[in-house]
Amino acid sequence: MTEKNILCSVIIPEYNCPVEVAERCFLCFERYRDSLELIVVDDGSKEPYRSDIAKLVGGMPFIHIFYQEHKGVSAARNRGMKKANGRYVVFCDIDDTVDADAMMSAICHISEETDLLYCDYDKVRSGKKKRVGFASVPTGAMLMKNPTIHGTVWGKIYRREILKDVSFNETLTFGEDTVFLLKLLSGGIRVGVSRDAFYTHYIQKRSASKKEADPIRDLELFYQSLTDRSDGKEISEEYAADCLIVNLIVLINYFIFVPGTGFKTRRTMLAEIAENPTVKTALEKYSKDFPARYKLIAFLLKNGRYDILQLVFLAYQTINK
Repeated sequence: MTEKNILCSVIIPEYNCPVEVAERCFLCFERYRDSLELIVVDDGSKEPYRSDIAKLVGGMPFIHIFYQEHKGVSAARNRGMKKANGRYVVFCDIDDTVDADAMMSAICHISEETDLLYCDYDKVRSGKKKRVGFASVPTGAMLMKNPTIHGTVWGKIYRREILKDVSFNETLTFGEDTVFLLKLLSGGIRVGVSRDAFYTHYIQKRSASKKEADPIRDLELFYQSLTDRSDGKEISEEYAADCLIVNLIVLINYFIFVPGTGFKTRRTMLAEIAENPTVKTALEKYSKDFPARYKLIAFLLKNGRYDILQLVFLAYQTINK
């Protein structure tokens, strides 16, 4: 298979992944080994994970594996983009799965006027599958106004040409996908939307490595990345505030509302977040068009109603179990 014949490059970061999980992911694509390539970037895996994946890949010539020191998922994706040869690019997490028939069908039917195709996807939590997508088909302008739909780079199809001048921010450990997508959209690319799904995301238990992150620092870096004008891609402060609050809600749910954290401890942590200068700025600048449920959480956080805010989050968790 020559570079000219590669229709799609699938970029898969990998770090200490059990071989059976990797095999489940890789085998999704084997049927189309003559028209796509898998770019697997090993982000400094330890033994035996590194050797096990190498042996597995050795029997699948359409998979190319590259090694680097442990730098994080953003660095791995950036390396993958530099190695990609396909006309289109798809990002995939190694513990997720892809319906390759549906993906290739979407690629074959993608319009020449489309640079980035947003697709519905399935998510699986505790064995229960749920379709996630748009209630209606939005325009590209509507996408740029909606801060709730840019949380992940997977489940989308990118024309490789549009990725040449953009990269993932390697200083971020939170919200890096949102920044990447918004920088792309602010560059005036042509966006399409498909109600068909090819991607299944498996929601995993929270990892210890995530708990070791600094959520306050992550929020500050996230906001700075969105408002950075050095790359010539401008995102308004109002919209950046919207995005920060949406990701703040995810962060609170992930780091604070975890088993074993008591009511008083959560209250102290919420107060610490609310007093952060970056969060204070966002709570003052979010847009008038912000969805009501996010306005409610922003209002409670801004006005120190931490006890009520905890009840709101606990109710949300109960509904989404």
